[in-house]
Amino acid sequence: MQETPIKFLSELRTTAWRTAGARYNASRRLRGRDRWGTVSIAFISVFSISLTILQKVYGIEIDTPLDRFITAASIVSGLGVVVISLVEWGSTNAINAVELYKNAEALNAFQRRLGVILSVSEENIDGGMCAKLAAEYESIKSGCSVNHEPVDDRFFLASKRNSPEFVGKDGRPSMSLAAAMTHRVAGWASALSYFWVIWVLIIGIVYYGVHLSDLPGKRPPTEAQGVTNNYQQS
Repeated sequence: MQETPIKFLSELRTTAWRTAGARYNASRRLRGRDRWGTVSIAFISVFSISLTILQKVYGIEIDTPLDRFITAASIVSGLGVVVISLVEWGSTNAINAVELYKNAEALNAFQRRLGVILSVSEENIDGGMCAKLAAEYESIKSGCSVNHEPVDDRFFLASKRNSPEFVGKDGRPSMSLAAAMTHRVAGWASALSYFWVIWVLIIGIVYYGVHLSDLPGKRPPTEAQGVTNNYQQS
């Protein structure tokens, strides 16, 4: 059965709406990842400096297991700040988020215009108009140098599973409730990227450091302190 121009434009409108929704989600995900990156870098920097201060203020005995562990953790966390900063700087998440958002806005405006055309000009819709509008959609979509990820599209489908456009002939959503919940959780978690691993490692470092805190002694008294103590005792 040959597809009618009206049906073609209706499907094109749904496609544009779906693409816009996925790119909105991609923009939101990248903004979240950028925020997590900034917070993680700042916290790890403070954590690394705090470890050094901890060694000096509490007079942890030199060359004890706790002293060696704190020194190693301070060095590794400092290197982690450098590595994460370079990775996040190279990924340009904030810039990509803005570009995706602007493209989603353009696609959303396009699909709204298609809705107006379908509601007031059905008798004037022909093959030439369909070809022109399809080319315009491709032009808008390719105008963004950054594409969304499959997780962004699945998150959109999960959010709109009950919409008429995504409901089967039997009236049931094409995506089950369990699958929708899974995709929504995956969409929220994707903003964390690898940062959750870093936070787990930091918690592990703190836990292990607390465990080692049972072992350290105090710094041995300096020669001047020893002379002072002996003088006071005499």
